[in-house]
Amino acid sequence: AADGAGQREVVWATALLQQMWPNIRVLLPGRSREQQRMIRFVRSFRQPQILVCTGDAYAGWELLCCADFCISGAQRDVSTTLLAWAMAAGVPIVAPAVHAITELIADHHNGLLCKTGLPRLLAARVMMMLDDAALARRLAETARGQAFDVFGMRRFVDQHLRLYDNLLSGRPAASGITDSAILT
Repeated sequence: AADGAGQREVVWATALLQQMWPNIRVLLPGRSREQQRMIRFVRSFRQPQILVCTGDAYAGWELLCCADFCISGAQRDVSTTLLAWAMAAGVPIVAPAVHAITELIADHHNGLLCKTGLPRLLAARVMMMLDDAALARRLAETARGQAFDVFGMRRFVDQHLRLYDNLLSGRPAASGITDSAILT
């Protein structure tokens, strides 16, 4: 985890949420200097229990199996791989509206977005889903359907067949091939 990827914002938002939902936790995979800073951060306000560091025992996608939400606190463009996995797993997503994230997530369509760098807004969006299970389910199911449409094997094969057909026919390579992100 790198500085600016938003771990601090997620931990801070979780600390706010824990006042009403004492069992809420942040699962943080891997090992990094940023993770060590997060451990010191939660200890500084005497809530070390909100951060569960799994080290290398589990990858991010494996932790989605036991996650109620996938929350990003990104302050800048970051890898969206975990969000794509969350979409496919049907895990509701809350994230800031940075460019890379808005390529996958549209507010109130397949996730909830907020302004970047404001943990209280992240917390408010998570609260919205905690208070409205039907909303969380609808957003997660929409995202799940999109993930399979956009990232599924059938689309991958069809696009590659079209590419080869274009090349063999002398057409421009990308002719008739659409950007899957634009279709959603």
